[in-house]
Amino acid sequence: AVNHEVFPESVMTKQELKGIAESQGYDLKRVDIKEYSIVISPNNKADLASYTESLNAKFKAEGLTYVAINTGNTIDILPAGWGKGLAHKRFVEHLRKQSWSDITNDDIMRVGDNGQVDGNDHSMLNSFGGFSVGEFAGDVTPVVDIDGQPITGYEGTMWLFDNLKFEGRTGRQALNSEL
Repeated sequence: AVNHEVFPESVMTKQELKGIAESQGYDLKRVDIKEYSIVISPNNKADLASYTESLNAKFKAEGLTYVAINTGNTIDILPAGWGKGLAHKRFVEHLRKQSWSDITNDDIMRVGDNGQVDGNDHSMLNSFGGFSVGEFAGDVTPVVDIDGQPITGYEGTMWLFDNLKFEGRTGRQALNSEL
């Protein structure tokens, strides 16, 4: 069964976390409480990185087990360890139960555009089979051309499909044969 656990409020309620975000003096459009996260929408996207960094520093200083993640448009506050990396891990566990017993996390290609350390794709991309077609840092593999220049967005994703081999076929050939 898939874990549909909602945001745990045993340490701090979502309302209290929302209060922390609002008390930082940030220039915010809004702060929304969602079922699985708190979503902060700054008025200026240029503030995303600094707001994310300062929220994470505040959580760490106060001993809170939450993390702020930059999505590229908003900041999500989640319990530490939650995110796309956990979703990928649980998807692989589900496949193993469905007769794919030998599949591993590294057997599934993952593509995202927010692979920087505080980015919402980092936990999903920071191992073999993970590629960034946008921001990246550290152990996240960017998609690059023959000169080592990053290929981003749609073009980067299509480059992967056209150039990586899946059982002797390109990704696009494999995809088209399944349709």
